[in-house]
Amino acid sequence: MTSNPPAVKAPREKPAAMFTCKSCRQRKRKCSREKPACQRCVRLAIPCVYELPPKHLIRSVSTGTIEGVGADSAGGAGSAGSASASASTSVSVDVSGRSSACSTAGAAGSGLLRDFPAGFMHGSALASLPTLEPTGSLDTDTRISGQPLKVHFHTTLDLDSHLHKDPFLLEFAASCVACGPQLARNPQSSGLGHAWFSLTVQCHDLLVPRLNSLKTPSPVPSLLAPGTPRTRAFQGPRSEDFQASCAALIADISSALPSMQAIETYKVQFYQNVYTAVPVLNIQTFERSFQDLVVGDSCGAARLKFGSADHHPKITHLVILLMAIRMGYVCLCLYNDRVERDALLKKQTELWLRQNAVPRDVLLLVKRCLELLDVYENPSEDILCCLIYLRQILLLERSDGWSLIGVTNAELLEATVYLASRMNLYSNAIDTMTEGATTVQEKLYRRKLWLSICSISLHEHTLRGGEPFVKARQLRQFSDHYQVFDDYRAISLRELPLDDQIELDYHIMLLKNHQFMEVLCDIEESHPSNVEFLDNKVHENERLALFFKDGFPDADPAYKIDVNLPLYLLCNSGHIPVRIGSVKQIAVFQTRFALLIKQLSNSSLLMFYYEKEYKFSNAVDSLYNFERHLFDSMKILLQLFEYYRDYAFGRLAEVTPSAMRYILANTMSPIFNRTTLVIHGIILRFVYLQERADFERDLEKAPLLQKIVSQLRALVVTSSDCMKMEFLPPKSLDLNRNFIRLLDARVLLISTKQYAVLDDIDLEKQHDAMQICGPGYADYYNNAVTQLSLNSLGKFLQLLESTTFNKKSDSPMNIFSNIASYSGASLDANENTSSFS
Repeated sequence: MTSNPPAVKAPREKPAAMFTCKSCRQRKRKCSREKPACQRCVRLAIPCVYELPPKHLIRSVSTGTIEGVGADSAGGAGSAGSASASASTSVSVDVSGRSSACSTAGAAGSGLLRDFPAGFMHGSALASLPTLEPTGSLDTDTRISGQPLKVHFHTTLDLDSHLHKDPFLLEFAASCVACGPQLARNPQSSGLGHAWFSLTVQCHDLLVPRLNSLKTPSPVPSLLAPGTPRTRAFQGPRSEDFQASCAALIADISSALPSMQAIETYKVQFYQNVYTAVPVLNIQTFERSFQDLVVGDSCGAARLKFGSADHHPKITHLVILLMAIRMGYVCLCLYNDRVERDALLKKQTELWLRQNAVPRDVLLLVKRCLELLDVYENPSEDILCCLIYLRQILLLERSDGWSLIGVTNAELLEATVYLASRMNLYSNAIDTMTEGATTVQEKLYRRKLWLSICSISLHEHTLRGGEPFVKARQLRQFSDHYQVFDDYRAISLRELPLDDQIELDYHIMLLKNHQFMEVLCDIEESHPSNVEFLDNKVHENERLALFFKDGFPDADPAYKIDVNLPLYLLCNSGHIPVRIGSVKQIAVFQTRFALLIKQLSNSSLLMFYYEKEYKFSNAVDSLYNFERHLFDSMKILLQLFEYYRDYAFGRLAEVTPSAMRYILANTMSPIFNRTTLVIHGIILRFVYLQERADFERDLEKAPLLQKIVSQLRALVVTSSDCMKMEFLPPKSLDLNRNFIRLLDARVLLISTKQYAVLDDIDLEKQHDAMQICGPGYADYYNNAVTQLSLNSLGKFLQLLESTTFNKKSDSPMNIFSNIASYSGASLDANENTSSFS
């Protein structure tokens, strides 16, 4: 494929074709000068770059645009900037695989992806994505519609999907994998060997999903009927004798149960610290079933009691029980290990927990139960509850938990939404005039399940940036918002038990999340043109910010909340106290974090887009938009960091029951991980500018950049302090720690420099890293960041200095004393450990 560069008349004595490729020139190798890729680069599978002649040999062009050459349809490697004076029109292949004729330097909004050199696609499948039309099936992979820009703005739940959008961070990760081991063994590393080795492992873990997809490309999924899941979870081999299989399973579950005292203790922990954050269990129905199903013998051991009736509902409640006691057990273990300050009580509790352990192996029993229940053929509200809690617990277990169960995160989420849709939960209406003994929980339970699924999809969708799991048509079909509020108001006028009042408060919070979900679905399911798409992405952030402000006026710091107001959940163990004020605050902060991370995703992806666009267009508008979204990303990061500190050391730390931090890790860890990658990418850019200014002896920019890097370092240090407070620290904590060590030693970019000068033998050894990203990828896109003016840098520094987050925070050790003192006055897990002595 040929390209259509501007009409540049190259000097006769030095035509562009006479220049060797950049890779050969840097390594002082003889270049065979084939276009679009020389023999050496083809053999090593590395990007082959032909640069334009020196500036003094190029005549000025009135348009000021220089267009890169696209990939040859047979060769695959691109040559950026090579001129072809004979070409008058160009035919480019966009990333969706659709061929289009172009005669200008770039239509608005599509220049980047049209002119993107295939040699710099860092091994991704973007250049060869098939054209897929939107279907009604639930989206669980990276399929996108035919819009080219959606490729750039599509991210998944996995961290590597964001990593591959950022050229600076991607090359840094690839260089750590390629050169980290050598740097770790270097005696001149000044004690940084461990940091380099850790970074090598961490970056490899980030890059391995994409590497696996390159080695074994996944086939294009067939277009299925609307609403049909592509993979059915828990489809084990069917047993000919259901009763025999059921009896064997019940015997195994019975032997795995701890004592009755332990079961009741773990259930209380579950209700207080898991249910209050993920309120999808029908407690009254579950407790009635538990009373008839589990009994204690004279020794205090738990025994299961099965009659001759239908076993399906009992097995379903056994699944819930297994997950409840596992999560309650982990809650109590973490609380005792991280918070308990009484040494004697801590030791006694540790011994008691060891005697009444609930190992992770109970998840295998959960899997067997779900296979036996055949969830796709017999869906029910209780099975939906099982799937929701199973996904919560798997997110908190070790990463091999998914393979242990034999299901992926996306598959489990899809199965949950599919079953809910099949049960028509979104169209269920409530008759508020029905009188009788039916409780509010039983009346609203189906609606609460659908609202909970929408809420879960909202929090997952904020990181995906692609097609949502729940569709807008389902949300609109659910019910009119005003009618829903009228239903709740009519029910609340009756005399309600306190636990019913808790249910109403949950429903109000879930309904607000439901409204947010509708906004996101409307935005993402539309298919505008490229220009409209970019405008929508910009306005989406403004819309979400205003929507949150209107939807949660009580999130304002001036709003006073009574965190000491106790309400009670009724179960066999008695009345379980729950601080409803704390629960409301937690629901607000979960949604606030979700929407902020969505805004951060939009801003950072827009920043990367215009950074690459400026490489090809040199347009003033592209540079302006790059700077704008760089500033916007930093502003959103600062907001997130302020909320981090509030959650770790401030007011949110006071109203959050300490043991609840276990389940809230599902909310915080993805946010910590994503924001860490964004701030690392920004730091890499400014360190690059700082070293460039030092080399060029720029006395104006150098001190300014030094201050900016210092302020950014203070941000990531305090962010690490906040992550240390988590009961289950996120993956980004270690990544952040090693990144800071290299930054402090002023060797942050040494791996990328060494990556650029590897000889042929070493390059062949690092074939995997080269497939992901070749050396020079960040340099190729440095045009925009190097154009930051003194004025822009000054404003950026002013933004950083204006935040209170950079000021000294409370000591990380103080948080535990604060939590412990608060827990002493609260009705928390500490009460349940007093009987262990």
